[in-house]
Amino acid sequence: MSALKLHLFGLPRLTYEGQVVTGTRKKSLALAAYLCLAERPATREALATLLWSDQDDEHSRTSLRSALYNLSSAAPLDWITADRSTVSLKLDEIDVDINDFLAALRRTRAHLHTDGVLCDSCVSALTEAVNLYTDHFLEGFHLPDCADFGHWQIIQTEHLKRECARALRRLAEHAQIQSTIQLGDALMFVRRWLNISPLEESAHRLLMQMLAATGQRAEAIQQYQVCVRLLDDELATVPELETVMLYESIRDGDLITAAAVNPHQQESIHVTSALPPLPSLVVGREDALVELKSRLGVVQQHTRRPVTVIEGWPGVGKSTMIGLLAHDPALNAAFPDGVLWTSLGEAPALPQKLMVWGEALHVIPPGKSPPLETLTSKLTAALRDRQMLLIV
Repeated sequence: MSALKLHLFGLPRLTYEGQVVTGTRKKSLALAAYLCLAERPATREALATLLWSDQDDEHSRTSLRSALYNLSSAAPLDWITADRSTVSLKLDEIDVDINDFLAALRRTRAHLHTDGVLCDSCVSALTEAVNLYTDHFLEGFHLPDCADFGHWQIIQTEHLKRECARALRRLAEHAQIQSTIQLGDALMFVRRWLNISPLEESAHRLLMQMLAATGQRAEAIQQYQVCVRLLDDELATVPELETVMLYESIRDGDLITAAAVNPHQQESIHVTSALPPLPSLVVGREDALVELKSRLGVVQQHTRRPVTVIEGWPGVGKSTMIGLLAHDPALNAAFPDGVLWTSLGEAPALPQKLMVWGEALHVIPPGKSPPLETLTSKLTAALRDRQMLLIV
């Protein structure tokens, strides 16, 4: 454990031996934040453009050198590597809360718990992760003259929110189905989940179930009303049928005991999928499949790319590869919330394609045809905190 720490949850700051380092400039902290999450050394040109785009090349490079000196002066440690072309951080010389958060989550990736009950190792790692998430990424930090950095900050913030929300959901579901003794913990986890993802209906439903199961029927009904108001205000939509049916069940007194959340009376956690046909015969595709799985982070999370494009002439086997990939058992661990696939063709009927996804995600009743805007809003809300693979 290093004496130098970079805190990026909340307002960014450097501490050395427990004391806040004073005199660190805002853009120096922004530079440190970017470097600590970079997958590879960043070029000086890219950093200068990211943080000093309003300056010419000479002055932006001078500003970068000044920021690097400002950072290196924070502690008597050699924690920055910089040559004439690139800059990176020596992450073994500095502790970063976000890296610790992500490392804790990675320890759970290899464990597939399909029944919702976690092993002690996963509970410990997930609890460590959510405890590290004390605030949103760089919350309250803004560089008005750095639009590109602001865009990067938003992307990182949303990614980390989703990761924390998923961890909280897993902890809440685990505590919920373990025993009534842990319902207090489950309530705490699901409330934190809702604080991060207030439009996630599954979180509202889980909280409603827990409140009803602990005899807090009025509070469960009130939670439904909160859900209705939020969806109307933010998405101009109504709750999913599943949410309405749960509310009616609670209202009518059908869900009032802790037995409602007993693990022996619940189904396994639902995994949503809309898959292409499984190819009947596959020959000579092993290397390509390995490459695709590597790009999707199936084996190692750090190799995952947000978008992967498969190109080729008609008839070379793209559809066969997609079908083989979508049915690969290893995807279950990498994308535990499922796989959604659709084929667009030359003139796609987009509403019909999206309706298939909507039915698979249970955001629209089977056979219903909501307006495209409503459907896309529901899909966006349903996918926000899920770890799914989308194949188009």
